[in-house]
Amino acid sequence: MNDREPGSGESPTQRLLMRAQEHRMSYERTGDLRLLRLATTLTLSAVNRATDDVQRGHALANYAANLHFLMHLTSRRLMLGVAERRYAQAYALLADDHSARAVVLGNLLAIARQRYQETKDVRVLTAAIDRVQSYLAGPDIPAQRRVMLLYQLGVLWRFRAQGEDRIAHLHRAISLLLRANRDNGEERFVAAIANALSAALADHFNYTHRLSSIDRAIEVLRGAADALLPNDPDRVMLASNLATYLGERLEAAFAPEDLDEAVAWARVAVDLGRDSRDAAQFHLTLGNLLMLRFRGAGVLGDLREAIGELNTGVNAAPSPEAAATVLNALSTAHDLLARTTGVVADRRASLEFARTAVAHESRRAATYRTRINNLCRALATEATVRGSQALIDEAVVRHQTVLAAAPDGFTAMTDLWLAGASLLLDRSRVVGRAADAVAAARMCRQVLAEVGQDTDLFVQAHAVLARSMTQWRHLAPDRVLDGATRRSWRAASRISSARDPRRGFDVAVQWLRHAVAAEWWEDGVDAARAAVASLDALVRAQTTRTEQQAWLRVGADLAALAAESALACGRPRLAVELANSAHARLLALVSEVGPVTDEGEGLRQCAATEPIVLLCPGQRGGTAVVVRAAGAATRVETITLPGLTSAAVEAQMTKLDERLRAEGLAERRLRDLHVGLQVYGKWAGEHIFRPVTRGLPETSFSLLALGALGGLPHAAAWWFAPEAGDFVVLHQRARVRLLPRVDPRYAPGGSPGVDDGLSVITLSGSPMRNRYRPADLMTAETALLRSWTRHRTMRLMDDDHHLVRKEPGADVLHAAGHSTLDTSGAEGTLRVPGGATLTLRRIQEVLARRLAAVPELVLWSSCQSAGRDVLLPGEHLGLAGLALEMRARRVVATTVPVPDDSAFLFASRFVQQLGLGTPPAEAWHQAVTWLASSLPDAIVAWLGEIGDELDDANAAVVAALRDRISRLADDQPPYGSPVYWASLCYLGAP
Repeated sequence: MNDREPGSGESPTQRLLMRAQEHRMSYERTGDLRLLRLATTLTLSAVNRATDDVQRGHALANYAANLHFLMHLTSRRLMLGVAERRYAQAYALLADDHSARAVVLGNLLAIARQRYQETKDVRVLTAAIDRVQSYLAGPDIPAQRRVMLLYQLGVLWRFRAQGEDRIAHLHRAISLLLRANRDNGEERFVAAIANALSAALADHFNYTHRLSSIDRAIEVLRGAADALLPNDPDRVMLASNLATYLGERLEAAFAPEDLDEAVAWARVAVDLGRDSRDAAQFHLTLGNLLMLRFRGAGVLGDLREAIGELNTGVNAAPSPEAAATVLNALSTAHDLLARTTGVVADRRASLEFARTAVAHESRRAATYRTRINNLCRALATEATVRGSQALIDEAVVRHQTVLAAAPDGFTAMTDLWLAGASLLLDRSRVVGRAADAVAAARMCRQVLAEVGQDTDLFVQAHAVLARSMTQWRHLAPDRVLDGATRRSWRAASRISSARDPRRGFDVAVQWLRHAVAAEWWEDGVDAARAAVASLDALVRAQTTRTEQQAWLRVGADLAALAAESALACGRPRLAVELANSAHARLLALVSEVGPVTDEGEGLRQCAATEPIVLLCPGQRGGTAVVVRAAGAATRVETITLPGLTSAAVEAQMTKLDERLRAEGLAERRLRDLHVGLQVYGKWAGEHIFRPVTRGLPETSFSLLALGALGGLPHAAAWWFAPEAGDFVVLHQRARVRLLPRVDPRYAPGGSPGVDDGLSVITLSGSPMRNRYRPADLMTAETALLRSWTRHRTMRLMDDDHHLVRKEPGADVLHAAGHSTLDTSGAEGTLRVPGGATLTLRRIQEVLARRLAAVPELVLWSSCQSAGRDVLLPGEHLGLAGLALEMRARRVVATTVPVPDDSAFLFASRFVQQLGLGTPPAEAWHQAVTWLASSLPDAIVAWLGEIGDELDDANAAVVAALRDRISRLADDQPPYGSPVYWASLCYLGAP
């Protein structure tokens, strides 16, 4: 029978296939799925009309291709098996048409990969590998076709290596893909081969941990990306994979430069793949990298941008399962933001995103248990904060459902047991149910019996067991439980410290807290020693900013608890040693300055001319430990402070923070701050500084305040003095400087010389902007220093490395401006006259490049330049921390916002005293005392005196301030409120 119609050179089969092709092309232009279905129907008709094997083979191949495409678009998995059978029939029929047969073979291999990814049945891969190797053994295979088959064969061997966990298969895959990459002659296949080869090399890195493998993967992807035009669509997946592998190398080799490059490539993938089906994955990759960068640098902008990218990724997700992955990352990001800023809305958002991720995930998916686990942890966190039994019950029930559904022989059963133990422990704490603590301890022992001693799970189970025993003892007091609980903590600390200093530190601090709560003082001392030892290892390790912040939160009260334990044992010298060691190492975590080698000698030198006072809050009362130098040694005394309890410190900190966060007009904020400082000052005066100043014969001392107490403005302290018959303020009774840490750098000596005049460097912005900027108190302050000292201006906007020379040394580094510090404590800005607004990190970079050495004395005349720190004793955040980290010996800065006029008046008196040769600490104390106690006439006289030193514009600003003060009542100090002077602190050497 002749299949051709009269007058036509085409058979009906060919015409049907041509019509089908037209409909498919129309679908690709319009996206109308009906056209693709019609094309599929036409190709099936062509199969039925075919008159010979070749026609039937071509028709079957076209029909299978349309079915495969439909399955991809509609997620109807049944079509995959039909498409595979039709491709197999076509492959058999096209034995003599090598070109068409190669195309069909490629599609069969693609389906084999897809079936393996769904079923994890390695037999599917084995059959596909045999088929392609049989084809490659045939004659006369064109070079480029061989390249593509080598590429596909390499991908199959890679999947087989994963399925059978055999590195030899992976070596085979890499060898095949290297050949394909070397021999490829067509640009359109560059990206596909490079992506496959880099994936295999990345797998090899994960098997062997050899950095050379991930290095080669990155090199391959860079080469492929460089070979393509910037807007080539094939660069999308190259950029995404390159970003991923750079992130992996960062985590393995701690190469910070990789992270910025990874973020840049992730942005390329997002830009080029915005409209692709994989757009959600690209946004996810960028979001994860930005979170990683936040963990490394602590910049909140990165975390907030990550949340934005992940929100976009959720909207772009092509399926509920894909959305679940992005939602899970979004939950993590909000949890990280909540932990950093303390914002309740972010914590609750984290919980809701975790819920939504579970709702979107298929129960059959391998990641479903992970999603449930994340949700349960979020529920437990929220339940603990709210004290909600409903939430913790939901977490326990969800987890028990997953546990009951786990199949026999499930490899991660011990992980599920331990997660269940943690949830039961959380419920015991929320509800107060002893049975839950007992069940949690039982599950931990079950885990310990099943896992090896060299596993992380063994370490984690010991920690959860110790916490469970503590909770059990708390709810059902029994002396028998005391011994078991104490042994559990000792074992947990020993095992975790041997495994990893990160976990060892966490467990030791938990042990210390429980020991102090139970008044097991010797245990507390041992726990403190274990924590300090782990901290010592952490200081020497490479760590991220987020890890550091987490440890600061964990160890916020470490030094205070360590001192309390040692003091309760009647060992004040040990209290000083432990508190000093803990404090120094915690501070070293957030600065580039390591701990002091000889801490005992550092302590003696710092106490050489005036005592050091360590303020140690405790559960039932606190202690001031006084350290004095005694020849080549030190002498330690104690002053009991019954009102200095940890709970009281926490309450005072909360009250003051509420006042600091108050919003409204400037006058309202000042009133709120005045009230906050007055309330705190009364408490601090009565419970800390009145007994301390009575117990000390000296009128000058340095202060090292432990725990959250370290971040409070102690200068506000006041009390009633019966002997004087009046109220007194701390600066009237003593000169108290803050000691950043015990370090010989902060020992007495080395005051600025004034024989040839005081030399000062002032930071400024653009000189052109300064020229047209109206004068104010900040410009007047700089002009006054220019008149009184050997003054130089360093413009922060000059950032050309090659043109800018190093500035010679000076006595003082000065800046007058407005500074900010964010809630993470990791980023902030300084705006100086001339329009320059720079981040703290940028300022540090400029100073390191421009200054031969940072001056020993730094004067930051701006708000919150020594940002309040509730985590560590001393002030280490903001501009003050920057100066101390650059090895300045003395820093004058502010702990809370300060009005411009009081900052100007203080700075002018302080610099005048320095110029007269007064030691810096004494000059600071005199300037603060003068500001707080001077009546209007004295201040007006002073302003008149300095106004004569200024140019007309700045003199007019000073005159306006003088006129305002002259109109005030003359019997009250205009700057008597602590708002004006309590934040002015002195850190470092006297």
